[in-house]
Amino acid sequence: MPDKAARGVRPLLDISLLGGVRIAVDGTLVALRSTRVIALLGFLATHRDAPQRRELIAALFWPDSPESQARTNLRRELHSMRAELPQASGWLTAESGTLLWHLGPGCRLDVAVFDAAAGAYAEAIELAHRRVDLEPLAETGYRSLLELQALAGDRAAALQTYHRCVSVLERELGVAPDQATTAAYEHLAGRVRPRRGPPAQGLPAQGLPAQGLPARAAAAGRPAPAHAMAQPRRDPPASRIRLVGRDAGWNGVIVGGDPDPANAARLKDWAVRYWEALHPTSAGGAYVNFMMDEGTDRVRASYGRNYDRLARVKAVYDPQNFFRVNQNVTPAG
Repeated sequence: MPDKAARGVRPLLDISLLGGVRIAVDGTLVALRSTRVIALLGFLATHRDAPQRRELIAALFWPDSPESQARTNLRRELHSMRAELPQASGWLTAESGTLLWHLGPGCRLDVAVFDAAAGAYAEAIELAHRRVDLEPLAETGYRSLLELQALAGDRAAALQTYHRCVSVLERELGVAPDQATTAAYEHLAGRVRPRRGPPAQGLPAQGLPAQGLPARAAAAGRPAPAHAMAQPRRDPPASRIRLVGRDAGWNGVIVGGDPDPANAARLKDWAVRYWEALHPTSAGGAYVNFMMDEGTDRVRASYGRNYDRLARVKAVYDPQNFFRVNQNVTPAG
């Protein structure tokens, strides 16, 4: 018998981890009370179909506790998970030494869907690379490749593809990329917004040799290079932007990893000291989606001047702070 997903029926358990945690059973949102349960569920789901050793999980979640106490804490949170989300037992296999989340029928995980899409992009990107290698003077191939790379989240590779296009066209034809290629690059690089509306009057038709081009370009049927008349970027006033630091030039993420749980405390200390050394050179806030349980002061620093306004909005639409399992803005009193 086909499973629910195959019959087009909503999955029994829906776990969304990208852009905020959301858990639903048969389309009804489930509010888990314990942040540890949420974190444990997310950890097991993202490491799906691979047994995870209990002692490693315990050390990761409670690095400052003795091993026996950390294992006890883990058992407690597993019990809470089964109590608050009994449907989880259908996909969670608990052995004496390991925990395994099996992503079987009836469970939808957005991370798994994303990974599958990324695999499809990888195949398409490989084909686009082959096209560029076969037709190195055809700009449409470069545009297809850089757009696929951007969709796959590899912005650096997309920018590199554009610069390769510039280099090849300059070396072989003595021309710059055309308007469409340049506009795609500038949009990706964040320099200008893409032009809208019909093309500017007087641009040469595609495929017709343009007056003044080098002989090699004219012989190849290369149109005259055209430059988009980009409108100046108009950002909304700072008072209307929800997040501060929008114009920051970089975003840093400090990550430490070691397979030996005994080094967990040292890794945490290293990460804290690294952050303390780097923080004075930063804009002072944080990218909200990267934050963990860091307290109200860090949340307030991340929202900056807009925190008080957001607190007033929260007081109107969520006065009981129901949506609190996040980088929480407390309703204004």
